Amino acid sequence: MDKTLLVRYLWILPYFGGVLILISILTPAASSLIIRNPSDSYTIWLWGLITIHEFIPTWYNIMNSTTFAFVSNPLIMIIGLLITFLIGGMAIKIIITARKFANDEKDLDIRFMKYGGFVLIGIITWIIIMEILFSIFGFMEWGSNFSFWNYFNVNFGTIGIFLGSFFSIGGYLMDKIIHKRYDYLFYED
Repeated sequence: MDKTLLVRYLWILPYFGGVLILISILTPAASSLIIRNPSDSYTIWLWGLITIHEFIPTWYNIMNSTTFAFVSNPLIMIIGLLITFLIGGMAIKIIITARKFANDEKDLDIRFMKYGGFVLIGIITWIIIMEILFSIFGFMEWGSNFSFWNYFNVNFGTIGIFLGSFFSIGGYLMDKIIHKRYDYLFYED
């Protein structure tokens, strides 16, 4: 059996997706410039870390101050950590499974679709939960309707997780489409 290079190295897509997901967990998921002071910058990570970068103008230059903290609401923190562990665990499983297929001539497994689907469900759940919880607790704290995604912009921490899950799912789907439609091209008689 002789397969083309495309089929032989298709495992790289899910592998790259898993690595991209792990890198994305370590980067900010959302950022804002306008919560309290337009000159301040706020970033939030998937797992609850918040950084506040303040620009303080003085008479001779602009001073910068960066503060690191965690989300003060325990419910938001716990949910963020659980989703981070789910997404991180699935990313590690994607990478391990892809490495098993690196030296194997088999077709890609449905596990790439499952793990990528769990990652996709996890990040969508985080997005929805952040909107719901910040609107509830924002109303309690500030007395107005606080929409998380009206104040925060999406960063690489969120986009990279989407892309990584699409690479994992897409690698599996490409493998199935290639084998279903063009199977006769890859095997010699």
